[in-house]
Amino acid sequence: MTMHYGMTGGACYEEKGRVPDRHDRLVIDFNEKGHLVFNDQRKFGAISYAESPQAFIEQKRLGPDALTVSKKEFVERAISHRKPIKATLLDQHVVAGIGNLYSDEVLFQTKVHPSILSSELSPRRMGHVHRAMGEVLRASIDARSDFCLLPEGYMLRDRSAGAPCPRGNGHLKAMVVGGRTAFFCPSCQPSP
Repeated sequence: MTMHYGMTGGACYEEKGRVPDRHDRLVIDFNEKGHLVFNDQRKFGAISYAESPQAFIEQKRLGPDALTVSKKEFVERAISHRKPIKATLLDQHVVAGIGNLYSDEVLFQTKVHPSILSSELSPRRMGHVHRAMGEVLRASIDARSDFCLLPEGYMLRDRSAGAPCPRGNGHLKAMVVGGRTAFFCPSCQPSP
């Protein structure tokens, strides 16, 4: 079974006797012991089935995992696109595992504006994006995705329009790139 949480979904194991929530989309009972509950307020999630992890990857045509892709492969895959770098990072066919919030953090850490075209970044600069991608994801794993526990200097600690830049260079702004909201610092990440 595969679960895509969308924006508001999640799964958890709960003991018997819990009160059902109106956003429960699937409840799997385990005899008398408890339930696996998939809850999704906005209904953007999905539940499906795959024969194996490899079959799922092939069916979805996912790119390599963001934590394991080599720098060389990432640079080759990303630089070949003529779309904004923000959209390239979100494209799960290019690299799997980067979502909207983490793409903002990766670009903030590398001082890359979200609207610059991927094909306009040098291989060296794209290599910096690759390194930051791994650092940001590992920091989030270490913090158990609690943004308050991320290192100082991370935008995700207060990712909102008008929030102070973590480097002290003004305030964050928001813009739409490829249909998604991007937060960035205009001073640290100048427009191309």
